[in-house]
Amino acid sequence: MLSVRTFFKKLLLGVFLIAVAALGSFLIKETLDSNDPENNLPILTVNCGYASTLTSGKDTPETFIKRAGYEWNFLTKIVKSPTLPPTEYPLYPITVVANTPIVINFSVPYETLKVSRSNGQYDVNFMPVAGDIYTPAEPGTYCYCIEAGFKRGSIIYYFVVSVTE
Repeated sequence: MLSVRTFFKKLLLGVFLIAVAALGSFLIKETLDSNDPENNLPILTVNCGYASTLTSGKDTPETFIKRAGYEWNFLTKIVKSPTLPPTEYPLYPITVVANTPIVINFSVPYETLKVSRSNGQYDVNFMPVAGDIYTPAEPGTYCYCIEAGFKRGSIIYYFVVSVTE
């Protein structure tokens, strides 16, 4: 028959081994994630009015939203991609109506968000947009830059809208 002391020794050994296995699994996942960070970054969804939702991520084509750069902190290392201007990407505009609200959502809550806009599809002179974000009242093509900060890092995205009359 087991003594109480032996029972508790085996119980503590079992708890310790489970904790070591959990820690090992966590370290393996972090290492694999840091080797392929693209799959672990937050997904951006932009809604530009009725039936014009743009999404970034591997499950959808990144035709309209382009990730311009990121810096992401993993347990084992910090992964940073080069930040490129909009002139380095094939940006395709989505056609929208003037004064349409633009709603920005991420799959993970952000800590900071900065949205800026430039006149023209490949213009690099961005001006900050404050408050609620709407498409411009004047017809034309406009490039938006979204800079989001998270607990684990930051990401920059570009997308272009073509405002019609």
